[in-house]
Amino acid sequence: MLQKYLPAIILLALAGCQSNPKTYEPPDLRKLDAEEVLERARQKRPFSPYVVFKDSLGAPLSDEYREKLDKGQLAYDYYADANDEVIELVVRTPTYEDDLLEVQQRTLMAGLRSWEQVEPKTVDCDVKRRALRMIYKREKELQKIRDSVDLERFMRGFSRIRLAGEGQFRLIDSLYEENKQLVLGILQKCGIPTKKEVGEQGMMGLFYTLQHMYQPRLRIMYYPVIKECVEKGDLKKRCLAMMEDRMMRDFGKKQLYGTQLVKKDTTDVWTLYKLRDPAQLNQRREAMGMKPIKSYLESLDVEYTLEGLGIEEE
Repeated sequence: MLQKYLPAIILLALAGCQSNPKTYEPPDLRKLDAEEVLERARQKRPFSPYVVFKDSLGAPLSDEYREKLDKGQLAYDYYADANDEVIELVVRTPTYEDDLLEVQQRTLMAGLRSWEQVEPKTVDCDVKRRALRMIYKREKELQKIRDSVDLERFMRGFSRIRLAGEGQFRLIDSLYEENKQLVLGILQKCGIPTKKEVGEQGMMGLFYTLQHMYQPRLRIMYYPVIKECVEKGDLKKRCLAMMEDRMMRDFGKKQLYGTQLVKKDTTDVWTLYKLRDPAQLNQRREAMGMKPIKSYLESLDVEYTLEGLGIEEE
């Protein structure tokens, strides 16, 4: 009886192998994990001059693949030899994690320009709780002022509009700058605070300051601080979602959690900045302890549209 169906079974097995080929892994080479890739970027270590690119089957890149690679439409895995030199890169379709890794890697390799650097203020560690709580209250007041003026201009980066005569903007800018100096001083001298040490408001003062920095690459430099705080339970998951979305927007990547908005065309109607996998948006938001997207937008008290998200509007 088995012999009767054997040819069909073989054909199905072959079809399965062809449709799901095993991804190529270079023999005798070690695949680097994300932290190793970032550490090389911190050290500004270049690739070997003999590095080669392969596709997922281990073949040299076709012209089509090379074109996609040049346009930044592909990601790759890093493989190092026994001397810890990266000599082979295996390309593939990029994931969100690749985007997140890329913006950090690019930032670490490039470093900060002079205008992006901030001189930390000297802070007494014994008063860091009081300082961070003060920063939190100041950030909340600044947010009220910011939201009472042109929200989109601030979302694009308020430091770019230091125009003569705009005293309100200059005041906000100077207060944000002082917050940065204080927070970076605390991190430099006292290390990363905990909720037990500075309370929830103190931790949110730390988060808001790093989130609202107008220097995109400086914010990325301190992204690991927020990530560590979330992993330890000192900040809520939504803080990490908000910072990652901001990082993606800064570098022209698709956001994951829908926290970044843009105005639709030339109207006063808001919509979401470009989004990865919109159909699963609310599931991702729920996993990070966030409201459904409609509830979130309604809470902002702005006119909005959900077109393109596959979410029905009433």
